Formats: sequence, structure tokens, C-alpha cells
Amino acid sequence: MFGRTFWLPFFRIGLYTLLSYVVIAYFIFFVTLVRWEVSLLPSSISVVTPVSKDSGSYSIVSSRIHNVFGDPIPYAVVHISGRIVQADSTGHFTLEGIVPNRYSMEIFAGGYRRYKWDIHVEEGTNTPIIKYDTGLWPAFFLPDFHVFHYTNDALYGIIGFANGSDQPLYIHRITIYDPREDIVIDFLNHSVGLEYFQNLSGKVEIVKGPQKALRLAPQSWFTGDLPPVTTPLLKGIYHMEIHFGTQREHDTSTYQVMRIKDQLDVDSNWNPHLP
Repeated sequence: MFGRTFWLPFFRIGLYTLLSYVVIAYFIFFVTLVRWEVSLLPSSISVVTPVSKDSGSYSIVSSRIHNVFGDPIPYAVVHISGRIVQADSTGHFTLEGIVPNRYSMEIFAGGYRRYKWDIHVEEGTNTPIIKYDTGLWPAFFLPDFHVFHYTNDALYGIIGFANGSDQPLYIHRITIYDPREDIVIDFLNHSVGLEYFQNLSGKVEIVKGPQKALRLAPQSWFTGDLPPVTTPLLKGIYHMEIHFGTQREHDTSTYQVMRIKDQLDVDSNWNPHLP
């Protein structure tokens, strides 16, 4: 009764209507999907809205990450105001374009506890000190060992221990070896070594049983100068071997063993943590 030309306009209207519904449905689906994915993001990387967002001024946060002993921590990840950056091999990082305000800075590094610190970012370059008392704590146990000499007649150094756990740790053996693997000093079986730790009795405790050991309290650390040791000075790598354990391991005399090394250097400022 009606020709093809009569139905053609109605066909076009229906087609356009169908396409409009498809576009609207796709848009609703896309918005819903994006909102769902955003809801899955962890709260730790949520953006902090600064109070002075419209001030137009920006700042730089630049620093070097160290642990409680003052040693740099390479490749740590820093998070400030939704911005993430990774430190370089020396522990140095820089974040630019930060609006001046107060922020929570978080640092993540393998073997260390999560670090969180409120900082106030002012205009210009900000260099928060992340070192020693404000440095990163180990997740469990961390030794510190440096050897150096200033003259040719004695070996000097710095040693320390940090307990980042919530339980006491027992150090049964602390022995330093020279590059030939000869013992330089066995601290807990040497009068000089025992006197050294007895002078630090406010931070560590010497226990006699079931094995002689140093008791390091939870969430504590100490460091000190190595007593000068008269010994032939050999070029090369020195090692410190530590036998340590938890209360249960100490009671059964089964200890974990860790060896760390350091190159013997000449140090005129008597502090290997300084450049």
C-alpha cells in the first residue's frame, strides 16, 4: 500500500534513536566502571587537597633517605600528596610542584618499617632531615659496621644494632674478621669488648644464661665507636659476623647468623657517615 520511500524516514528515525540509546548506555557503563576502579585504589595514595590550592605558588621537597644509623637507603619509594617518586642509588629524591601546605610523607623500603611523618612544606626548596632519630627503622634486626684508620697503628670503627621488632633480641656473638679471615676481635669473649658494652649498659643488657649474650630491648637501637684495636692494617674487606636470635632461639642456643662487610678506608673526620 505504501512504497519504500514512505517508510524510509521512519527507518532513519528508528535507527538514530537506537544509536542514541546505545551511546547513552555505553557512557553510563563507562562512568560506573571508572567510579568502581577509583574506589579500589588504596587510601594511602589518595590525593591530599591543599588549603592554599589557588595560591599559585609551588615548592620542592628534596632530601636523602637514611636509616637510624645514618646510612643511606637506595631506591626507597616516597609518597607525598598523591605524588610518588623513587629515590636513586644514593637515597636521594626530589619532588617538584608541591603546593605549600602540611602533608603526610610516607616512605617504603625493603627490610624497613613503613615510615610516616607529617611535614610542613613551605615555599621554595624543603629538605626534611631523614636520618638518625628521624631515620627509617628496620622491620626486624639491623646491624651497622664501619672500619677505618687515621694512622697506621690502630683499627677504628663504628658498630651498632637496631631492634625494630616488638620482642627482645639476643646477640650471642660479635666477631670482626680481617681480609685474611683472621679474627681481629671477638667482642663477647674479650675484656675490651665486654667493657665496651658495659659502658653502654643503659641501652643494652649483658645476660649470662643460658648463653652469654647482649639483650637488645624491643624498638631500641644503639651505636658507638669501636675501641681502637692494635692490629696489622690490611687493605681490603673486613667482615663482622653476628649470631642473634629471639627469646626462643636464645633459650635453645640456636641463633641466626649474619655477616656484613666494609672496606677499610682512611677517614680524617672520624665519622664514616659523613662525606
